[in-house]
This record gives sequence, structure tokens and C-alpha cells, in this order.
Amino acid sequence: DFDKFIATIRFSFNKVEDLNTIANKLFTEMKITPSNQSSYAYNKGGRTFSRTYVYEPKAKAEFEKLKDADKEVFNSATYTSIYRFDQPVLSQSNASAKLAASKKAVMMQSPILDLITGKRNMTNQIKLAN
Repeated sequence: DFDKFIATIRFSFNKVEDLNTIANKLFTEMKITPSNQSSYAYNKGGRTFSRTYVYEPKAKAEFEKLKDADKEVFNSATYTSIYRFDQPVLSQSNASAKLAASKKAVMMQSPILDLITGKRNMTNQIKLAN
């Protein structure tokens, strides 16, 4: 939706490592330098899905270079990620995350400015039922 600047990216994969590969390929193809470093992993023994998020201060520096009118777009912008699973979620580590009523999805939302300035961390450990 180009009026509301909504973009949706959906992945279906057999191995979590594929998610890291796909993300890296997307950034390369689109010639984008990520403003943060995220990686995904799944520990089969512990049945834990992990997203590790590392803030990159360069994001704020690049944001500060924008014209005020361009910065304004970010004032009401929100980043949303939703992870869906076949098994119910037993727990998750990020206090900002919300568990769906079905217990099979975890949603995290953040104002974009909080990500740009490093005020919000998107790291999460999601423990799944057997």
C-alpha cells in the first residue's frame, strides 16, 4: 500500500537458517545496507526459536542526515513482526511481544523511531510446546 507505506513480506521455510539466507539475499538484491543486524535460529532440543537483534548506531546517524520533511514520515511509522508456529508457544522473552489467543503466533510492534534510536530491542526467545 503506497499511500500508507505498508509492506508485507512472508516466508515459509523448512529450516530457520533459510530465513537468514533469504534476508541477506533481499538486502543484497535491493542494494540495502541493513540498519540493524538480526539473525534467526532454532534449537530443536530446547524447541526454542530465537531472533537476535543488534542495534546499529549508524541508523540514527543516517536518519539525522535526512531533511526534516523526510524525517516526518517516520513520526507515525510502526514496525510489526509476526511469527507463526505449528505448535503452541509456551513462553517468550521480550516483554513487548504479544501472544495470540491461539498461542501459535507472537507479534512485536515498535515505533520506527524507537528502532532508529536504539530505544527498542527486538530480540526474542520463543519456547514452543512439544
